[in-house]
Amino acid sequence: MEHWLLLLPAFLIDKDLIDKDFIEKYVSGFEAFRNSVDITPSDAEKITGLPSEEIVSLANIIGKEGPVTFLPGYGLQRHLNGGQYDQSNPLPCIITGNIGKAGAGFNYANLQSYVFDTIKEPESYYPDREKDLPFRRSYL
Repeated sequence: MEHWLLLLPAFLIDKDLIDKDFIEKYVSGFEAFRNSVDITPSDAEKITGLPSEEIVSLANIIGKEGPVTFLPGYGLQRHLNGGQYDQSNPLPCIITGNIGKAGAGFNYANLQSYVFDTIKEPESYYPDREKDLPFRRSYL
């Protein structure tokens, strides 16, 4: 299943729920990005299994309600295409200008408590290719 956060920017752009001033000042390559995203909420529902109404509702909250903060957890980067998830997760915050203001931002939860050190570290960084496939990272 694709990660739902990859699909929000298309809706935010289509409904003009973006911060044009922030984009102009801080974002390079936005026009190329805008031209590359072409997915509808119903297409997203088919890909993710999430009801399109929920995707639209979340996009409206991000684009209209603000400020919003994203706090992705420890784990997405450990799955197939995890690098792409990490690269795309901040996009809704960036294109709506939810960076650098009170109550807004993108803060990666890095588990400073290191509760997994004795369980899966360092295996998660150097996993056994045959036994620990869920812990492999891949850029496809």
